[in-house]
Amino acid sequence: SSKMPKAVRERLGKELALIVALPDVREVLLNAGAEPVSNTPDEMDTMLRTYISSTRAMAKDMHISID
Repeated sequence: SSKMPKAVRERLGKELALIVALPDVREVLLNAGAEPVSNTPDEMDTMLRTYISSTRAMAKDMHISID
């Protein structure tokens, strides 16, 4: 989890969710091939931990060294 205080992370998440919901921002993200979603700080932490773990496992399986 982040070293940033939870209250700050929650406020940042709420503000980012409002920005992502703006029609112009949403359109740009969709046109870039991104799927705009907002999650709680805890959901984001879980998603990042899962991504990092699976990326490390894939690199190990492919005999790729990550320095």
